[in-house]
Amino acid sequence: MARWAYVRLPGAILAQVISLGAVSLRLLIEQIGQPGQLLAIQSSQPYLDLQFDGAGLWRLSESLFLEPSRLPWTLGALLAIGYALAALGQRRWRLRDLALPQQATLFYALLFGSVFLLFATLVGASWRNPRYLLFIQSYWLLLGAAGIMGVIMYFLHSRRWQAIAVSAVCVLLVVLMQKDAMSATRERMLGYEHAFAYVATQRAPGDLVMTPQAAGCALVLGAPCDYYTQGRDYEPFILDAGDHLIERWSGATLLSNLTQLEEVLAEEKRVWFVTDGERLLKRFETGFAREVLERFEVVRADDSARVLLFTGKPPLPAPAWIEPFAPIDFTDWMTLERIARSEVTPGEDLIVRTDWVLAEDAKSPTISVQLVSEDGTRPTSADGVLAEGVINPGQAEGTPIPDTKRLRTPDVLDDGLYRLEIVAYRAESADPFGPPIPVDWFWVGPPPAPPALPLSASWRNGIALLGADALPATLDAEAPLTLRLRWQTNAAVAEEHTAFMHLVGPDGALSAQDDHAPRHGFWPTSGWRPGAAVDDIYTLTPPSLLEPGVYRLLVGWYTSATGERLLLEDGSDALELTQWVVP
Repeated sequence: MARWAYVRLPGAILAQVISLGAVSLRLLIEQIGQPGQLLAIQSSQPYLDLQFDGAGLWRLSESLFLEPSRLPWTLGALLAIGYALAALGQRRWRLRDLALPQQATLFYALLFGSVFLLFATLVGASWRNPRYLLFIQSYWLLLGAAGIMGVIMYFLHSRRWQAIAVSAVCVLLVVLMQKDAMSATRERMLGYEHAFAYVATQRAPGDLVMTPQAAGCALVLGAPCDYYTQGRDYEPFILDAGDHLIERWSGATLLSNLTQLEEVLAEEKRVWFVTDGERLLKRFETGFAREVLERFEVVRADDSARVLLFTGKPPLPAPAWIEPFAPIDFTDWMTLERIARSEVTPGEDLIVRTDWVLAEDAKSPTISVQLVSEDGTRPTSADGVLAEGVINPGQAEGTPIPDTKRLRTPDVLDDGLYRLEIVAYRAESADPFGPPIPVDWFWVGPPPAPPALPLSASWRNGIALLGADALPATLDAEAPLTLRLRWQTNAAVAEEHTAFMHLVGPDGALSAQDDHAPRHGFWPTSGWRPGAAVDDIYTLTPPSLLEPGVYRLLVGWYTSATGERLLLEDGSDALELTQWVVP
C-alpha cells in the first residue's frame, strides 16, 4: 500500500469527517450562541501563546512524570522507547524491519511526544494544566507497561516467574497509587447541581438568585438566575445588553463588585447565593467575600458549592485595621495576618475582623476570640469555624481568608484595661493548637489621666518615658512609695523586657526595688504599638532603718530572657528620677 494510501480508506475518511464536523459544529455553536467569545478568551486567556516557559514546563513535567506514584511508569516508558530506538538503529532506521511491538512503542511515543511538545510550546500558559493532557495519558501508561514487561521478560525466561513478577509489580503499583486513587474517589466535587436543586425547592416568589454558574442555574431552576457573579476576567462570558452586561448563555445580569452587591441587598429581598470558596475569595475585589460572609447565612453545606441566604442582616461597622501589626504565627501552618476591632460599648456587639493565611493542606480550624480583663476574667467570647466553613485553605491557595466574630458584651462592664486573645483549635476534637495568644490591648471607659510630672527620656530600642506622678518631698522609712509611670514606644518591640524601679542607698547598695513586666505581664512590650501610652504602677518600701545620706530613685529596663540592661540614648543603663537626702 502506498505510504499515504491509508488516509483514503473508507474508515479513515469517515473518522476524519466526523472529527472535522464536530470541530466545525462546536465553532458554529459558539459563534451563534456566544458571538465574540473566542476572541475575548484569546485576548484574556489565549488558547495559543507562542512562547517557551521552561520553569512552567518543568513544573508540569514534575507533576506528570516524577511524583513517586508515577515514577515507575516513567522509567518503564523511557526503557521501552530507548530499546525500540536502539533496535531501530541496528536495522539502519528501516522501520519496516522492526518488530511489531517496537513499531507500536514508537508509534505511541510519537503520538504522546508530539502532543506534549505542542502543549508545552504553543498552548497558552493558562491552559497548561495536567488535566488537559488526560486524553494522552493512556499512551504514557501503555509505554510504561511495555517497558516494565520488557524488563521482566529480559531477566526472567520462565513463564511461571514472569507471572510472579508481573503480579508483584501490580501489587507495588497498587500500593504506590492507592493514596492518589482513594483521594480521587473520595474527593467531593463542587456539587452545584445539588445546591441549585436545593434552592429550587426552598425559594419563594420574589427571591433573587445569584451564582458564578449562571448557565447551570438556569438549567436546574428552569429559568435564568437574576445575577451572574464574577468579579474578574468576566469579559469572555458576557454581552452588552445596552444598559447592563449579561451572561452570554443565560442572560443573567453581571454582578462584579461590592457596590453592586450592596445595591442588590438594599432592595430588602431574600437573596440566594450559590457559590464555592475559591470563586468567592479569589474572583472579586478585596472586601467582597467578607461582606458576603457577614451578611449571608450558610443554609446548605453538603458540598463544596455552598448555599448562602440573605434575609436582611444589616452591614456591620467597618473598624480600621490595627497598624502597624506584625503577623502572628499560631502554628507553622497558620498565621494571623491582620486584625481590626470596633470600640467596646457595654451591652453592644464587639466586632473583630481578622485575616488568616493557612497551608493549603490544612483543615479549617475553629477560631475563638475572647475578651479578657486585667484581673483574668473573660466577660465574653465568640467561637466559630474559620470563614463559617465556606472557604477552606485549599481553595484559598495562600490568599488571606477573612473571618469575622461578633462578641456580645455584658450590659455592665467595669472600666479598665482589657485585651483580646485568640485560641485556634480543631473543630472535631476541641483540642487547641496552643495557649491563648494576646493580639490587642485597649481601655474600656476613660483612659488614665496624664501624669502630673512630664518627662522625656528615650531608650535606644524606642521605648520612652513620658511622665510620672508627683514625687514625695521626703523619703520615710517603711513608708510605701507608689508611683505611676507612663511609657510609650516609637518602634515595634520584638523582645520581652522587664522594667525596674530601684532605690539605691548612699553606699550604692540596693535598698528597695520593684521589677516586673508591664502591667505585671498583662501588656508585654511585644504587644506595644508605636504611639500607644502604657501606664504602669510601681511600689517600693524603704527599709526600716535609713542610713543618713543621698538616696537615688532609678528606673530602667532589661531583657527578660537574659537580664541584660537596655541603654538610654546617652549610653547610661538607668534613669535617675529624683534624689532624697536623709539627715
